[in-house]
Amino acid sequence: MLLLDDDRLFERCFFLRDHGRRADGPMYYNFEVTYKYMPFNVQAALGYAQFQRIDKLVGKKREQLDMYKEKLKDIKDIQFNPEPPGGVNGAWITGLVFGKSHKMTKLDAMEKLNKLGLPARPFFYPLSSLPAYPGFREKYEPLNPVAYDISARGINLPGAANLTEEQIDRFCNGIKIILGYK
Repeated sequence: MLLLDDDRLFERCFFLRDHGRRADGPMYYNFEVTYKYMPFNVQAALGYAQFQRIDKLVGKKREQLDMYKEKLKDIKDIQFNPEPPGGVNGAWITGLVFGKSHKMTKLDAMEKLNKLGLPARPFFYPLSSLPAYPGFREKYEPLNPVAYDISARGINLPGAANLTEEQIDRFCNGIKIILGYK
């Protein structure tokens, strides 16, 4: 679902949503290969309902990110979601990247946290590293060293809408344990 204030961008999105057809073109005539990314009516209704609560939903996610940052502020050489200059991070998911001084890979961190009963998810993989894109890794890894580097050292922290501060405390304590801060 998109919310736009740019007429040109809206027209382009509408074109892509409609299989690359134009209103002024022949019927069933595709000018580009595209896909019909149009939600069903129930999906659209759910999306609209979420837009009506967007401030509350994003506020909750930002609150969780801020709690993680505050509770782990004494740990050196870790990084959370960056806040872009002039922008607002929606904090859809809280990512944590371990600095190189910790010698901690995402797989090591996930294994250690799982042993403590704390499930963690891996940081996202660079698209060019995925099997769906054969041959891309060799070409793009040298061009995107940061993506490959932080992917290997990052995890995504729990962030369910009903996550409590006590659960965040427990997870933060687990991170402190695996990094030797407890």
